[in-house]
Amino acid sequence: MVVSEETQNNAYDINQKMMDSGYKPLRVVTVPIVKDECDCKISSTRIMNNEIDKYGRLKYRMSATLLGTSGGMSSPHRASAGLVVEYKGKTILFDCGDMTSVQMMKSNIKVTSLDHIFISHAHIDHYIGLPMLIMHHMMLSQREKPLVIHAPMAVIDAIKPIFKNYPIKSPFPVVFEPIHDIQLIGNGIMKVKSFRVAHSITDCYGFSISDDMGHKIVYSGDTSPCDNVINESSEADILFHEGTFTSDYDKNLFGHTTVKDAINIGISAQVYKLVLMHISLRYHSDMKSYYDEARSIMINVEVGEDLKRYVI
Repeated sequence: MVVSEETQNNAYDINQKMMDSGYKPLRVVTVPIVKDECDCKISSTRIMNNEIDKYGRLKYRMSATLLGTSGGMSSPHRASAGLVVEYKGKTILFDCGDMTSVQMMKSNIKVTSLDHIFISHAHIDHYIGLPMLIMHHMMLSQREKPLVIHAPMAVIDAIKPIFKNYPIKSPFPVVFEPIHDIQLIGNGIMKVKSFRVAHSITDCYGFSISDDMGHKIVYSGDTSPCDNVINESSEADILFHEGTFTSDYDKNLFGHTTVKDAINIGISAQVYKLVLMHISLRYHSDMKSYYDEARSIMINVEVGEDLKRYVI
C-alpha cells in the first residue's frame, strides 16, 4: 500500500483491521510529500487550479532564475551571464551567455516561453548565446509568437547579419529594438526600466524589473560602483549585482566591482537581499576567499549559484 506521510496512519489502521479479521497485513510504502519553492505541499488540485506548475513553481509571484554567475566566460563550475525573470505567464531573459540555452533546459524553463530579451552591453560574453538560442532552439521548436530583443546598437549590428546569412528563414518575427528607458510588458503587469552604469564601455545598462504588486528586482549588468545602481535599487527585493573580484585583487578591475564594494552598494540602497554574480574564473575552483569576503552583518547577502531560483 503506497501512502503519503499524511495518510500513513490510515494505512496502519487498515492493517490492524485486516489482522483482526485474520488476514496478512499489507506492506506499507510511505512516500515523502513534495514541497514547492515556498515550502507548501504540491498537489494535483493546485496544479489544476493553475496556482503552480508541475515542478512546483508559483505562477503568480515574480521569480528570478540565475542561469549563469561567471564573469567573462563559462567554466565547468559556472556558466556565463544570464538571468530569467518570470511573472504571470511572461518570461524575460537578461543577457545571454554561451550556455544560456542549456541552462534554461536544466531549469525547466521553455526557450519558446521567452517574450523579451534584454542585453546589457556589447561585450560578447553577454550576447554570444543569442544565435544558438534563437536558431537552434526556437526554430526547431516551431515558435510562432514574436520575440523582441532589446539591446545597444552595437549588439544589434553584430547579430542581424547572422540572421541574414542563415539558410533557414525564421518562422517567427524577431524584432530588434535599441534600449529604451522604460518597457511595459504584458499590458503593464511588468515594467523594465533601463539605466546607464559605469563599465569599460559607455553604452552599458542595468535593469530594474517591477511587477504590478510593487515588487522590484534589479540586475546591475557589468559595472564599477556607481550612484545609478544605488538609486535604482533603492529598497529592492533583490539586487543581483556583479562582484567580479575580491578586494585583494590589486590589478585593473576593467570597470568591474569587488565583493566588498557590491556589499556597500546593497547597504546604501537598503535592498532586502543582495546576490553576487559575475564571479571571476580565478575563484571558481576554490571559492573560499570569495565566500569569506561575501559576509556582512548589515545586509542579507549571498553568493549566486547557477540555476538557483528566487521568488518574491
